[in-house]
Amino acid sequence: MGEREVTAVEMARAAGVDPKRFRQKLREARLAWHAHNAPWRVVEHGPRHEQMVAVLTRMLRAS
Repeated sequence: MGEREVTAVEMARAAGVDPKRFRQKLREARLAWHAHNAPWRVVEHGPRHEQMVAVLTRMLRAS
């Protein structure tokens, strides 16, 4: 069974957050593994996904 990939857009929509706003917050977080202009696509439940979830969680708590 393969690992499922998830995108920032999918995560944002599932949480009821504007995808553009979420991607902006991800850029502001300056995650070391993300290359400039690369898509925000990670393996679900992996360490990179967990970092993205943390950014999303902070967004939701701040609103």
